Amino acid sequence: IGARFESAKTLKATFYTPSSPNSSRDTISIYLNDKYSITQKLDMTAGLRYDDYSDFGDSFSPTLGLVYRATDRIRLKALYSQSYRAPSWIELSSNPNLQAEKSNSFETGIIFKQNHSNTLRINSYMIQIEDLITQPVGAYVQNSENDFYGAELEYIYIPNNQLEFNLFASYIIAEDEDGETLANVANTLSSTSLTYESNSGVTFGSLLKYVSTSQRESTDATRDDMPSSVIFDETISYAYKAFSANLIIK
Repeated sequence: IGARFESAKTLKATFYTPSSPNSSRDTISIYLNDKYSITQKLDMTAGLRYDDYSDFGDSFSPTLGLVYRATDRIRLKALYSQSYRAPSWIELSSNPNLQAEKSNSFETGIIFKQNHSNTLRINSYMIQIEDLITQPVGAYVQNSENDFYGAELEYIYIPNNQLEFNLFASYIIAEDEDGETLANVANTLSSTSLTYESNSGVTFGSLLKYVSTSQRESTDATRDDMPSSVIFDETISYAYKAFSANLIIK
């Protein structure tokens, strides 16, 4: 259980426009989360969060999750949650009529851990966002409802203390209330990373990432294709006592 109070005020900003809102906000948050073991194999987590924004009212956000240990190696999970996000000042300076975003999320997954070296996670989810704030062209706008459906796969291999291999892949479908594909959303994202730490204090980290094509809106509200991309990063680090050095190649 906990509470949080935040008071923020902008002293100077370059994004001010004649229609800019009052750039001060007080936020009060109170949250409670608990875990209960229903049986030796089934755990339940439940939480409730209350947020009160001085400029956007208040909201309750509940969460409920279940984790079932089917065997020593297999775990199943299910999660439902709600969330609430007030517009930022930059968004409001562009459009002072924006409302807060609200979302409902459902997630299911399976975790297979054969041993310390091999872990496989598979997740599927559905997220429904009401009043989603986007910036297709120029000013920020608000859509009435958007739906996101996706699946994720992650595999982690750690044969020893020096080597770690990670493979991640995801696929997402993003649609508006009319079933049209949302702009600026790539359907496929995958990445693989390899980290090796030598006995001499040198660590090598390699990351390869792929992002599929997506559609983007141009200034005349038409769409064109944003090509796919492949990104490779190599990081070489050296540590000796209180000294460390890093070389990053992109």
